[in-house]
Amino acid sequence: MTSADEGAWALEGAPPAAGPVIGERGLQVPRHSVSARWDQVFGALIEGDKVVVLLARRPPAPPWVELLPKDIEPLKAEVFVADLERRLDQRSYREMGRRPTLPVDVFFKRVLAGTAIPGALEIPIGPGPGGGSRAIGVLAGGGAVALGAAFSGPIGALGAAILAGGVAFVRFRRPLRGRRVLVLAPDGCVVGLPSGVRPFGWDEIAGFRIGSQANRPALEIEGRDEARLGMLDSTWFDAPLSRVVAVAESYRRRRS
Repeated sequence: MTSADEGAWALEGAPPAAGPVIGERGLQVPRHSVSARWDQVFGALIEGDKVVVLLARRPPAPPWVELLPKDIEPLKAEVFVADLERRLDQRSYREMGRRPTLPVDVFFKRVLAGTAIPGALEIPIGPGPGGGSRAIGVLAGGGAVALGAAFSGPIGALGAAILAGGVAFVRFRRPLRGRRVLVLAPDGCVVGLPSGVRPFGWDEIAGFRIGSQANRPALEIEGRDEARLGMLDSTWFDAPLSRVVAVAESYRRRRS
């Protein structure tokens, strides 16, 4: 690693080995060319015959790696996950060095501007409730920019609408590769809600869970005062909702 920014994400290019290595300093998964320190690993869950390891990866890579039975041989999934969780408990992944936390408004502006934020995890966006192309509301005014149910890094094609101010609707007809609907960072999280993009500090959030909206599963964000901070349809995520909740909860507990 050559910079503090690079130290925030797991490295590609693990050294050769017969299978995954749960070592003193971190986790290596040679079949996926991944090597991660323990402060970059959040946990693991079992999905059918797969093990999903939750870890920090440089965006736009999703913050997880899927392992099939052949990837963890000769270990069983339950044994591998138990060993990994035990090592996380021993190493206390909350011990990572922390940079000063940004104020939520500053953090929000950096996310909307597409600025790289060390330690951030970005959940890739899915097709949305309607699938295919989608309309996204854009609001600009007073120096703040909020996108509708999805948002991107560099504003790019939205620049003209934002510079003009006011409200515009933009329809994306090509895949939204590189865009994200949920960003988790040491400073807080940013969520693309139907009402607009919202930033939250970790002191505002009590938890993430699977809820229901319009008879479909949805990500529910619970506030400290037992109020619901927001709901987001599961189709806006390019991953199973159970995995998204596991990632978000692991990250929240890490920051609590």
